[in-house]
Amino acid sequence: MLPPRAELRADGEAILRLRHPEPLQAADDNLVALLERCCARYAARRFLSERDGEGWRSLSFAAFATAVEQAAAVLAAEGIAAGRRVGILAPNGIAHAVASFAVLALGAVAVPLSPAYLAHPRGAALLGQLARSAGVEVLLHDETLPAWDEAPRRVGLGALMRRLGGSDAVPTLRERAAAIASRQAAKIFFTSGSTGTPKAVVNTHGALAAAAAMLDQVGPRLPDDESPVVLDWLPWTHAFGGNANLHWALLRGASFHIDAGAPVAGRFEQTLRNLADVCPTSFTTVPTGYPLLLDALERDAALAARFFSRLRVCSFGGAALSAAVIERFQALSLRVRGTRMPFGGGYGMTETCGVIALVWWDTERGDLLGLPLPGIELKLVRGDGGRWECRVRGANVFDGYLGGGDDAAFDDEGFFVTGDAVELADRECPEQGLIYAGRLREDFKLANGSWVRVGPLRAALLDHLRPLAADLVVLGENRDEPAALVWLAEPDAAREAAQAQLLAACRDFNRARRGATERIGRVLVAVRPPDAAAGELTAKGTLNARRIAEQRGDELVRLYTDPAFRV
Repeated sequence: MLPPRAELRADGEAILRLRHPEPLQAADDNLVALLERCCARYAARRFLSERDGEGWRSLSFAAFATAVEQAAAVLAAEGIAAGRRVGILAPNGIAHAVASFAVLALGAVAVPLSPAYLAHPRGAALLGQLARSAGVEVLLHDETLPAWDEAPRRVGLGALMRRLGGSDAVPTLRERAAAIASRQAAKIFFTSGSTGTPKAVVNTHGALAAAAAMLDQVGPRLPDDESPVVLDWLPWTHAFGGNANLHWALLRGASFHIDAGAPVAGRFEQTLRNLADVCPTSFTTVPTGYPLLLDALERDAALAARFFSRLRVCSFGGAALSAAVIERFQALSLRVRGTRMPFGGGYGMTETCGVIALVWWDTERGDLLGLPLPGIELKLVRGDGGRWECRVRGANVFDGYLGGGDDAAFDDEGFFVTGDAVELADRECPEQGLIYAGRLREDFKLANGSWVRVGPLRAALLDHLRPLAADLVVLGENRDEPAALVWLAEPDAAREAAQAQLLAACRDFNRARRGATERIGRVLVAVRPPDAAAGELTAKGTLNARRIAEQRGDELVRLYTDPAFRV
């Protein structure tokens, strides 16, 4: 693994500038050129695989390129042309990937739409609202999924795949790529809406190709004759899953297995089955997935042996990973494979094609965001309370939101204002990396005017409440004290006993905390699971605190009025 590298420069008392010392190595002009080049280079290797009964159905890199060429010809016959906006409503799958790249090959704009919305009574209306805001004219959809009222013209993905190979004379990817400009729009993603209404973000071909090159420049390397093997569940409606993960797999010639599971109860069993089959060389998930994985590996020695058999690195994103979870994982790694496992975190946003910083070196810390990737500059601006607001500039950064609304998105130097606070792990040694210090707009004031720094408080509390708690949100804007709404690691556990355990654990937590804004005054076990379709969960599986507070008024009333929940 490459060592950490960073250049830090102070610009007065209130600004720090941080970047990787190496420039970004040349990236492809557009995603279609990237696809053509990599499919030619790794032609015989297996690229995408998806479950097919007891086995897997796969396409090689060469076969995938051919499928995209043929799908583009079919879609062109359907009237899809350069500049048109095409919605894709489907779970991750080979057909989804073929359709998405075919849209890009035509110079059209792909708009991934999350099927998770359809599980909610108002989900279809929300999907329609998002599609209209993005200007979707044609919808490519999985035929097993319902659409919504007044949906645009539809083309079924199954029907599309059955029409492949109907013509021998179709333009090649190389010919298609030559007609696509670097600044041309490629994809439209929606932000999670965690600090307001979801915004439509336009990612250009050049920005997406640059983001892939940034990851590739510092990413782990295997011998040239050895193909990386990954199993990935992160939805392609999410900027990191649909961009960084998939495009990195292209660049590295990876065998990418599509996981229909997820790090939640009821679906993680599918992930475990897939892990036993695939034996990946790298594994990544959100922090809440690691306790589920460890529970299974510690129970099943054969599964643990399979999982670790060729694993080289693990990673996570979306939040910090508990030190206790890392140590538990490392103890298992030592027992099974004889060595500790390199762990890495990362940081990115929809507006930056999913990438900003990465831990690409071996470290035992689980709280690091990493360091900026080659070609990215960070501008850290000291704000209220001495925290550093993170701003970012680079070839991967978007130009603005669709429909405007970005007046305050960029500063006078062209840096994107992320709204996140970060800290240097060691100001004297910037190579130690950055630490997340909270989302500035998630912070709130109590009734007495005191600020609650939600990010650090939530991370510390969740670490203290594990393994009882799977996740939580910190609430309390304009209230007398902070409170926590908690989801249990064992959803079927007796609520009264779990509530008593939480109260006792929070009292113990508070004894080590100095100020009222760093303590939890009230705690409640959540009545129902977070609703992804209602926006309570983001695409990457993290909780949307603002949306939860808006939709759970009944639980908040109980939390703040019933003395039984007072810590």
